This record gives sequence, structure tokens and C-alpha cells, in this order.
Amino acid sequence: MRSNDQQTYGGFGKHGEHEPLYQVGEVAELLRVSKQTVYRAINDGELPVVRIRSRKLVPESAVTAVLRRATTAGGASPNTPGSEEALAPTTESITE
Repeated sequence: MRSNDQQTYGGFGKHGEHEPLYQVGEVAELLRVSKQTVYRAINDGELPVVRIRSRKLVPESAVTAVLRRATTAGGASPNTPGSEEALAPTTESITE
């Protein structure tokens, strides 16, 4: 946990400290969804990324936030109102 007096700049601390970044495949494994679902969440603005050329890397805090929202929703089914915040599997094809 960061102390209150330490400012962060785009995920990077004052002294070169930074949070881990995950590849899309790693995020998919952590959230137990497909890579397509992760790409869709990125494209819809639900999951922030750091872009380095064509690579998309997801900050650890973004993955934690998605998990927090999903558990706060109480493990609701996809048909439950308010569950649209949690990532849901999709069959749409999304290209990188």
C-alpha cells in the first residue's frame, strides 16, 4: 500500500516504482474469460490499457478493479440488472 504522501503519475511512482502490467492473455486467465472478452472490454473502455506500439498491457489495478466490481455484484447472473459492469464472455470476434 502506498503512503498518502506519495503521488503517482499514470501508474508510476515518484521514484521509478510502477505497478505490474499484464498481457491480454494473462488477464484472460486471471479473470477466467476469453481473450476476445478482454479485447472487447478494452475497446469498450471498460478496461484501461497501456499501449506500447501494437501491444496492449493492462495495469494490475485495472484487473483488481474488475474483480472488485464482479464480487461486489454478488456473483450475479448475466441476466441480473446491474451485472453489466462485470465482464461477460462473448462470441464476437475482435481483432487486435
